Amino acid sequence: GTIAALRRPVPYEVFNLGNSNPIGLLDFIRVLEEELGQEAEKNMMPMQPGDVEVTAADINKTKKLLGFNPKTSVREGLRKFVQWYREYYNL
Repeated sequence: GTIAALRRPVPYEVFNLGNSNPIGLLDFIRVLEEELGQEAEKNMMPMQPGDVEVTAADINKTKKLLGFNPKTSVREGLRKFVQWYREYYNL
């Protein structure tokens, strides 16, 4: 998606390269905890102004103009991110 966006002739166009499958925040945190092998310290609070119950990326424009269709799951993406982060920072 990033490479396809860079190849567009329009210099300042915004594309959403997210995944249109929503995931709950606690599910996201749980997957990240599993990939890190460490439990997060959580401070559960009530909904705050501006918080949303559910959100998902609208990638219709990206699919249409770039032919981009994400194939990476959240688990796989977080696994790759954690691996990159550890390698980059020598952890």
